[in-house]
Amino acid sequence: MKHCTLFSRLWRLVEAQDDEIDTTLVKSTPDTIIRDHRRAARPRRRQHPEPIAHEENDSEEDQREIVASTGEARHVLKGVSAGDFTEFLRAFENPLQLECETVLKVAKDRLRFLWPLKIPSRDSKSKILSNTLTIIALAREFLIPKLVRKAFYEVLRNPSFWEAVVTKRHSVKILDADLLNLYHAREVLQREWRVLLLAPPGATCLSPVDQPEQCVYTSCVQRAAYWRSHFIETAELEKGAADLVCYVDTLLDGPFFQQPNGTWCEACLADRKAAWRAAKTQWWDMLDGLFKIIVNAAI
Repeated sequence: MKHCTLFSRLWRLVEAQDDEIDTTLVKSTPDTIIRDHRRAARPRRRQHPEPIAHEENDSEEDQREIVASTGEARHVLKGVSAGDFTEFLRAFENPLQLECETVLKVAKDRLRFLWPLKIPSRDSKSKILSNTLTIIALAREFLIPKLVRKAFYEVLRNPSFWEAVVTKRHSVKILDADLLNLYHAREVLQREWRVLLLAPPGATCLSPVDQPEQCVYTSCVQRAAYWRSHFIETAELEKGAADLVCYVDTLLDGPFFQQPNGTWCEACLADRKAAWRAAKTQWWDMLDGLFKIIVNAAI
């Protein structure tokens, strides 16, 4: 309970900053902490999950803002010793280690905020490898299986990981069993990618029923040959193999589908769009099995 109360009161100060304000925390007296605001370019922390509910007896005096003679804004929190504040900093940096369900919930929410569980898209930036491996360990320890899946996929699509495995395996802090699962997942997913990408559209526009438009190629042999040659010659087949879940969006939003040149009719392109979008969801759902993640109701 002490941790929860301390974490709750001091979290407000960590959150109470503007978009361009950096924070310096200094001790003014043994029982008063002053928080100086200094201008700097950094993301605002208020984007983290909502803080724990505050105690009703907290007064305005506990976090009033004052202006120093230098013109810098300061928050003053009374009744917190330097030792308590040091304990808060430790909790703030590593709250998952506290044996407190409320604090653990806040910490897990922060993890989910930083690592959204939704299927990644073409705009998803690659994560730093060392951070990703740490996330895997944390997500396993605190039973967040969907986060394990997300982190393993980040490892899978990170070219620096595969390079490091080949050149300096000892430096990559990952279990041999996990590495084997990653090799297997990569093989399976790349096979799925090739099958999907090289499958030509159906022959909807060639049916006996009148169609508003038809593709240039009318025989099944021609259609398959020209469809496959396009993705091989443009290197799309190779480019997407390392990160197929995200690369599907790149192709669907690219000129081939968005600005067709008349080679393929609208109906046939719509057929492949639907198949590719469905495949992306299917691949994502396959990852738990490929990475051998134990799924439970913890999240």
